[in-house]
Amino acid sequence: MGEKVKAFGKLPQILTFPFKGEGWFGKLGIAALIMLAGGIIPILPGIILLGYFYEMVRRIVVDREDASLPEWDDWGGFLSNGFKWFLSSLIIILPFVVIFIVMMALNFIPIFFIESGVSDGAMGGYFAFLFIVQFVLIFASMIFMVFMGVFAPVYMAHIAAEGTLKSMFQIKAWWNIFKKGFWEFLVSFLVMYGMGMILYIIFFLVLYTVIC
Repeated sequence: MGEKVKAFGKLPQILTFPFKGEGWFGKLGIAALIMLAGGIIPILPGIILLGYFYEMVRRIVVDREDASLPEWDDWGGFLSNGFKWFLSSLIIILPFVVIFIVMMALNFIPIFFIESGVSDGAMGGYFAFLFIVQFVLIFASMIFMVFMGVFAPVYMAHIAAEGTLKSMFQIKAWWNIFKKGFWEFLVSFLVMYGMGMILYIIFFLVLYTVIC
């Protein structure tokens, strides 16, 4: 209970840190412009923004600093570190891609049934089988999405702490960290979500005022 109170006691400070510190407005503005560039240039701006979040998390986890907005002074580092998080996301998404391909393939099989003159009974049995398989795959995907949504901040923070992509596969290591600091990771998830919401608000303000 004490860890919970301690973690959530920091929440007001953590949620307001983007609006504190020297040059906070300019830092958020640059992040919003990079988001805007993401609508024109694919992938690259998003990786840079991931690297910016990576540096923010690294300072909290490794350097034990209070949450703050880093300076935009290491674009190469943001790109390199953001690429680690980007690859980790691709690895997580891969099972969903496989499931999607399997579902699409199953939907095309009836075409071959029609061409080969398969009976209506066999077709009906296949569609019943297809419905069950797709239901199981969709349900499994939803469970997996919820599971990874909970643990994404954990393994991403572990990558930032260790500095290598392979650390995401050190499940035992980051699971132990998660058990010891559940409330801290819950707070960190709220911070990342809040930062994303702030950037989206700034993005649309810039889009509909300065640009439009």
